[in-house]
Amino acid sequence: MITLEELLQQNRRIVFVGLGNVLKGDDGIGVYIGQNIQENVKVKKVIAEISPENHLGKINELKPSVIVFADAVDFNRKPGFSELLTVSGLQDQTCHTHNVSLERLKDFLTAPIYVLGIQPRNLGFGDPFSKEALVAADRILKKINFHSQDIQNPESLH
Repeated sequence: MITLEELLQQNRRIVFVGLGNVLKGDDGIGVYIGQNIQENVKVKKVIAEISPENHLGKINELKPSVIVFADAVDFNRKPGFSELLTVSGLQDQTCHTHNVSLERLKDFLTAPIYVLGIQPRNLGFGDPFSKEALVAADRILKKINFHSQDIQNPESLH
């Protein structure tokens, strides 16, 4: 299994897609990540919230080498636990609120798909983000934004 750091070190165009319901606490943590990513030629973002199927054309237009959906995922672990998974690796996990399974979406996308999941704590309507989810999201953002600045040769992205 590849880690987020390993994926970011590859010379590839990565599109991060922020998923979740921002009205339900930690379920919106993927949207928070998407909103705070610093874009450049190597790293792009799409904020899809609960309807990633409505953004397939935009995602494909960005010509990604890799697509990473950021979302709250129930790993049955401590809140704030995070992991990068393949879509097929999600079978035993639960993504909370989107309308279409990510496994189904891969048929409509032009690049390999990963899911960057964060274990939520607070999922109630109107709940704020938990401290654990925010710490995990900020740690992830620090990695993404650091590596997104490290562009050697934009023409060589594949």
